Amino acid sequence: MIVFSDLDGTLLDHSSYDFAPALPAIRRLQDAGIPIVPATSKTAAEVAPLMKRIGLEGPAIVENGGGVINGSDTAYRSGDYLIVRERLDQLPPAMRDRFKGFGDMGVDGIAKATGLPLDAAKLAGERQFTEPGLFDGTPDELSDFLDALHSLGISAKKGGRFLTLANGRHSKADKMSMVCKEIDAEPPIVALGDAPNDRAMLEAANIAIVVRNPDHGGIDVAETAQRRVIQTTQPGPMGWNEAIQAILDEYGY
Repeated sequence: MIVFSDLDGTLLDHSSYDFAPALPAIRRLQDAGIPIVPATSKTAAEVAPLMKRIGLEGPAIVENGGGVINGSDTAYRSGDYLIVRERLDQLPPAMRDRFKGFGDMGVDGIAKATGLPLDAAKLAGERQFTEPGLFDGTPDELSDFLDALHSLGISAKKGGRFLTLANGRHSKADKMSMVCKEIDAEPPIVALGDAPNDRAMLEAANIAIVVRNPDHGGIDVAETAQRRVIQTTQPGPMGWNEAIQAILDEYGY
C-alpha cells in the first residue's frame, strides 16, 4: 500500500494548517511501513520543513505535479518557472494586469492572499515550476486569458483558492507511477484530496478518498472496477484520520 495525499484542506486544516487530528492514522501507517507521499500545490521550500514536523521521509510531489523532490531538497528557480513568467509578460497589458501571481505579490501580498505568516509566505514564493495567482475579471475575460496562455504553451489549473499556471500540462497524477516505481510500492494505491485539482490524482488511485470540504460541493470521482471511492464525513485532517483508520482496519494493519 502507498498513500498519496493533498495537503491544504486535506491533511492540513484549510484555515489553521493544523495536521494534529491526522496524527493517529499517520503513526499507524508509519508503524506498518506504508509510505505517505505529499502531493501538493506547495513548493519544495514549504514541503521540506512541513515533512520534518510531521515526521515524514521520502518523496513528495510538489507544485501540482510540477516536480518530485525528496524531503530535504532545497528550492531553486527552474527553467519552467521562468518560462511561465516570461509568457505572462507576453500578454497584452490589459489582460496581463488582471492576473496577480505570487511573483507579482511579493512576500507581504502572498501573506495577505494566503493567510500565511510572513516566514511561511516567503517559502510559498520560492517557486520551482509553477505560478499561482488570482485573476480579477469576468468569466469571459478569464476564458480569453486562458485561451491566450494556451496559445503560448501555458496551462492553468483551478485549485481551492488560486489559479496555477504551468509550462505545458502536468498533474499530481502524472508523477504517481514514477514515485511508485522509485520506491517499489505495491497496490493498493490510496489517494486523498479535497479540491478539483486533486481529481486526476484520485482517478489514478485504487482507493480514492474525497475529503469533505465545506466550502464547495465536493469532487465528482466515479467508481470503477479498479477504483473505489470513499467520501469522508469530516473535513480536513479529521476526515483524513477517519478514512485512513478505516482502510487500515479493513486491511488488517
